[in-house]
Amino acid sequence: MSAFEYHGYTVGHKVKVVVEFPPCGGNGLQHTKDTFVGIVEMPHRDDPEYTIRITTGIKGFKERIIPVERVTNRRRILKKAFLDKKWKVKSNTSAKVTYDVRRHKGMWTCNCQGYTFRGFCTHIKEKQKKEA
Repeated sequence: MSAFEYHGYTVGHKVKVVVEFPPCGGNGLQHTKDTFVGIVEMPHRDDPEYTIRITTGIKGFKERIIPVERVTNRRRILKKAFLDKKWKVKSNTSAKVTYDVRRHKGMWTCNCQGYTFRGFCTHIKEKQKKEA
């Protein structure tokens, strides 16, 4: 797991999660499902274990903390996030230079200097946004 992923969700990615809630008193003991679309955020220190935090932009529900076990479309999200891919990306500073951005088993790498020094770069961020 990299510093930018937790529970298989890549921080900064846009996700659509379908959440199933257990029955509550007034609905005739039926499970209910809600769909949230948002950006995966870094977990806060006080977040419960095995939850993901997403920013939805919904008034009154700007951030949602969702228990991972209630996400019903988790397998499809994770399958997409863990597909191996490779891209050639042009340098932001030199038109003649290209870099290899790779996603292997959910881990992102790039052969640029920024990634070498910081462990993250704009080339990866650009591809993560397009893949979300």
